[in-house]
Order: sequence, then structure tokens, then C-alpha cells
Amino acid sequence: MEGKHLSWCNGHQGLARSWAKLDRVLANNMFVSKFGGVVAWFLNSRTSDHSLILFQLVMKFKRYGPASFRFQNMWTSHDDFLSTVMRPWDENIVAESGLHVLARKLIRLKVALCVWNKEVFGQVDGHIRALEERVKVLDRSNKISLIQWMPNWFLLKQNLILGSKEKR
Repeated sequence: MEGKHLSWCNGHQGLARSWAKLDRVLANNMFVSKFGGVVAWFLNSRTSDHSLILFQLVMKFKRYGPASFRFQNMWTSHDDFLSTVMRPWDENIVAESGLHVLARKLIRLKVALCVWNKEVFGQVDGHIRALEERVKVLDRSNKISLIQWMPNWFLLKQNLILGSKEKR
């Protein structure tokens, strides 16, 4: 429950006023398993001594199958992109019709690009967080000026990762 915790007021003023939690919300196990994110609020009521109860039901959605394939523009700027595309595309496929050949080539290409993306780019957000953490650690040490210590490759790597994230 959110909002007010007491749902009833006797309507009197001053010391004679009393509050109680008379109204309850009940749910069985099946309801809770279907609507795991239930939130209830006791609202202010001007016309009754009982407060209105507002429910928000959030259904749990199950994901069926893998996430949909999304082409990333950042791939095209990588040197190995064209060879990664050509490898599965040039493989011979025996099929009944041209459309079956095309469908199988597209499936192989999708798998190859997904594997290549994980190997080459990995988790861009994770790389950025790791680099930022390394900068904080170096900055806290104060032994050497950060700009003097940090090699050029470190700055270059951070710029490349940030650039590839912007292209997504």
C-alpha cells in the first residue's frame, strides 16, 4: 500500500477525530503470480468516511524466444565487417528454391553478426564504466597528474568506445 495508511475517519474534528484501517486488500496466490506488481493507494475522500482504494495492476510478461535482431550502424565502420558478412554469405547452400537459399543465408548471416558483435564490441556500456572507474582510481591516487600518466592508447580507446556507442 502507498499513500495514506488509514482508510476510515469518523469525521469529527479535534481530539474527537479517530482514524482506523478498516478497508483491506486481499489477493490469492494465483492473482499475485499473474499480477506481481500490484500497487494500491488509499485516496483522500471528501464525500465518505471511507477512503477510495486505487489499484495499479502490472502484468508480468514472459519473453518468448531470443531478442529480435537489430543491425548496428557502428559495425560498418569496423575493418572486419565486410569479411564477417562475406564469410557466411559465400557458403554454398543446397535448397529447393532461391528464396530458401536467401532465407538460410540470412539466418547464417544473423548468427555470424551476433557472435562477431559480442567478440568485437562486447558490452559497450560495461567498457565505458570500467574505463571511468580506472580514471577515478588514478585520479584519487594523486601520485601523478592523470594527463601525464595516462598513455595515448587509453584516451584513444575511450574515444573509440564512446564513438561506437553514439553510432548505435
